[in-house]
Amino acid sequence: MDGNYYCQAIKAVRYQNVGHAGSYDEIVSMSGDGSCGTKTKKFSGRLAPFDEELSLHIRGPAMIKQVAVYLPGSHGDKVDKRTHGHQHSHIKALYNIHYKDIAKKDKVVATIDGQVVSWENNWFGPSADSTLTTLATETLKKPFGAVQTPVTTVLTTEFSTTCITSQPVGASVSNSNDKPTSGMVLCSVPTSMPTPSIADNLADNKDNSKPKHSYKRIGYYEASSQTVENLVFLGNFGGQGSGVFDYHYGASLAYANRNGTAGSPTSQILADTLIPSRNEVIITTDKKCNNNDCGFTRPGAVTYHGFDGADKVFFIEVGMPSDGQTGAEGDQPAAWMLNTKIPRTMQYGKCSCWPGCGELDIAEALSVGSRYMKSTVHAQASGGDSDYFNRPLQGTATIMTIFSKDEIFIGIVPNMKFPDKLTSHDLDALMDEDATSVSDFTIA
Repeated sequence: MDGNYYCQAIKAVRYQNVGHAGSYDEIVSMSGDGSCGTKTKKFSGRLAPFDEELSLHIRGPAMIKQVAVYLPGSHGDKVDKRTHGHQHSHIKALYNIHYKDIAKKDKVVATIDGQVVSWENNWFGPSADSTLTTLATETLKKPFGAVQTPVTTVLTTEFSTTCITSQPVGASVSNSNDKPTSGMVLCSVPTSMPTPSIADNLADNKDNSKPKHSYKRIGYYEASSQTVENLVFLGNFGGQGSGVFDYHYGASLAYANRNGTAGSPTSQILADTLIPSRNEVIITTDKKCNNNDCGFTRPGAVTYHGFDGADKVFFIEVGMPSDGQTGAEGDQPAAWMLNTKIPRTMQYGKCSCWPGCGELDIAEALSVGSRYMKSTVHAQASGGDSDYFNRPLQGTATIMTIFSKDEIFIGIVPNMKFPDKLTSHDLDALMDEDATSVSDFTIA
């Protein structure tokens, strides 16, 4: 499909050996002539560079129903500001220019059923002249705890899977862009997969076989009640009521309006609505950058701190129905995270630390109307495979993303009311729900 290869549907992906030592070019100045000053930023650690501040990005078509962010232990005691209500702002879109002249491409290489396949993928975000692809170099490994030898398929399930050149079993393709092309490597998948189930109250998890570690909720959004705790909604809408715009760097970060489609003079609560294709909402903490505590940020931009620390947990309940849009990035929803230094300078263009400072594609549709969503790690050490999540075209799905040890775990878990607190046992139970359908990938 448009040069993208798909193997089998999964419920989870686990990236191992994520952290590494390296460096990236950190932006330290943005001149009026469009030139950028940089310095070398070194990093190391078990999850580096993803232990730096991250922002959460969601592109339409998407209905965001809930978002929750958790940090270990006492972090959750530092903030507890709750906002309820309906704030309104309707700002006419004066500018909506995103610079994508710089093609950030790399090649994914995978061996599937003895055949070497590859594809290119560029940078996440709006583009006037190109379609989305993924950036990675892959090395597949067996499930955690098994002998670490390269394999082509990593679905840990009692069912057999076979990579063949065919259409996926049971697929009903209504969009021409989802029809396999000649030579497409796909996988036959079981006609039935285990259905997850978990007790409604996670706090009732009584597994005491190992010490429990607590996680406290430090940010929350719930659409139907218009509840927000310690989060802010931004977008690349500079010049539309807040932020700045120029023809060198395009639109800076600004407050997003209630529909996530334009800028606003003030912070707004995202409405319980469908964010349309080609529109992107950026979620950060509600702690403003101040006195250079975020490092360099673009002058005039609306800038906030991201979610910091090596250990952190994100829950997103989202629906991604088709809105029938075509063309560049029409009907291509996505959820991803960036090192917050990227949007605080220039998300779409040359003046940022991307890709070395880190991007995690949680779930990304790579072609117009696609029902398949891939995950990829972008950094100096990158990775991703050909397995995919099923797009939540009807209703909603809850995506859990855990940064812990030297791993990133992304899984589809049952919809639930996101609790105030979690324990490591709760997280283990949720991960166990996906154990029969997980793709393990070791970052080289």
